[in-house]
Amino acid sequence: MKRIWNLARYIGIRDSLVDEWKPKGASEMMLIEPLAENFFQYQFWIEQSVKRARTPARSEDPEYAGWKANMRELNAHSRLKERIEG
Repeated sequence: MKRIWNLARYIGIRDSLVDEWKPKGASEMMLIEPLAENFFQYQFWIEQSVKRARTPARSEDPEYAGWKANMRELNAHSRLKERIEG
């Protein structure tokens, strides 16, 4: 997150909050800092959510697909055997 663009976005958010609310002292400025940080994090995770939602799912490895099909077949045979014996 320590890229120049992210730093510029954070400073822009913080400066706009300072300009709008005009803190009168250090205690009010200390309240603006976490607000800017939280809003920046909110924007970051919304962006991540959108990126992840638009990313296509990975394809299944052929070895894993074969193993999964084999397990399905083994389970089907064992259930059939249980029905016949049961």
